Amino acid sequence: MKKLFVVVLVLILALSMSGLAWANTAEVTQEGNDNVVELTQAGSNFVEIGQDGDDNKATVVQDGVNELNIVQTGDNNGAEVSQSQENVAGVFQVGDENTADITQDASVAQTGDNNSAIVLQQALAALGEGYDVTSGNKAVVNQDGSGNVAHLIQLGDNTSYITQSGNDNNARVFQNN
Repeated sequence: MKKLFVVVLVLILALSMSGLAWANTAEVTQEGNDNVVELTQAGSNFVEIGQDGDDNKATVVQDGVNELNIVQTGDNNGAEVSQSQENVAGVFQVGDENTADITQDASVAQTGDNNSAIVLQQALAALGEGYDVTSGNKAVVNQDGSGNVAHLIQLGDNTSYITQSGNDNNARVFQNN
């Protein structure tokens, strides 16, 4: 498991390198026990979070030009991401009670156990019940194994891919062009 964690973390870091000079950079690696990361950034932001084992949780709020990569392996995984303006987010979760809540343009991959992914994309104008009208959205959710659930709400110019295999799959997509 640790070998997979390191390989995925290195791979995501290598793939995320772009020519953009980040004003704010945060790189966090946590192994074992009661892992928690809570981070708020504004401006030009890059975050790389790796959590391996035990009670993982990562909460990230970014405003500006944002890039985020979270890798969580084992135990009680959770990731809550809220980004505004220009965003790229990747969440990779392996094992146990996975959950990812992402508000913006997103990609989620989960393998094993109690998987759940909720993606809300927003940008332009409010449309009741906390859901916003969006433009140019894209969301990709991949889940493999156990209690998979994916909710996806997009309003505007949308694209979404959901792939779930194994066990209790459930996917709901609402799009309105």
